[in-house]
Amino acid sequence: MEHLVIHLARELELGGPVQYRWMYLYERYMFHLKKMVKNLSKVEGSIVAQMINEETSNFAEYYFPTEVQTKNRRPARHDDRGERATYHVTVPDIFTDVGRLSGKPKDRRLTEQERSHLQTYLLTNCEDILQYERIFMAEKRFEYRYATEEALEELKQREFAGWMLTYVSAGMARGETFDDWIREMVRGPKYVVKSYPRFCTRGYAFTTQKRRRSSTTYDAGVCSASGDDVYYGNIQEIMEIKYPGMVGLRCTVFFCDWYDNTPDRGVRTDAFGVTSVHSRRKLQYYDPFILASQADQVIKYTYVNYSE
Repeated sequence: MEHLVIHLARELELGGPVQYRWMYLYERYMFHLKKMVKNLSKVEGSIVAQMINEETSNFAEYYFPTEVQTKNRRPARHDDRGERATYHVTVPDIFTDVGRLSGKPKDRRLTEQERSHLQTYLLTNCEDILQYERIFMAEKRFEYRYATEEALEELKQREFAGWMLTYVSAGMARGETFDDWIREMVRGPKYVVKSYPRFCTRGYAFTTQKRRRSSTTYDAGVCSASGDDVYYGNIQEIMEIKYPGMVGLRCTVFFCDWYDNTPDRGVRTDAFGVTSVHSRRKLQYYDPFILASQADQVIKYTYVNYSE
């Protein structure tokens, strides 16, 4: 098998494009015709009769309304239906992502650390909250004038969610008005979430690492770009997050196990554009959540180990 790359190139050089010399397609079609035989004493007649039925069915389906699903017009296996979540009020885009959860759900209770980190992550990834984030950072820069940007980012991670709840509550006490979804979002998500084994969106079929172990395909690998940095990881859980209230905010997030993305330490890209990820080096800080709309699917396979 190690010589396969040489044999394939040599075969292409001698034989030209494969579609002009392969019999695979015709053999498959002959197998399809042979399955039509019902009367072994009249093989040709059976094939003709079944072909007439097949052609009639294919011709007739063009006269059905477009909403009627037929064999040739049925949705693809990984179809996400293209439907966004609807609400009776206008909400941010992170709560209207397109996707379809699949499989049997399980209830799962978030820990205090997970819920706090998730709430901060959703707030900082919501464009409509950006104006309040600027106010928070301006206050902290004035309060901690000599703090570094890294220290301010850590402070935002710890205190922004609580500050946002206090800011909205104090504003409402003064008579200010806030949108319904903001009043519900600042209170935080429910502790109990639904965990699903599969999620289809944008043509991808994401699965969890646990489900992947019993599957022949690899659908648990994800990557996400943040500025100039690209993070690679595996999906551990697919969660449907819901907020209590009349609006009923909900979104899908991935709980991931991330690899160290430090250049030349955790991730390397060679001259041919192949990215190598050190599977034993994990991300040093706690940041497991990612929105499903921010994830791209990647496939991983065992590669030669490089020396450290």
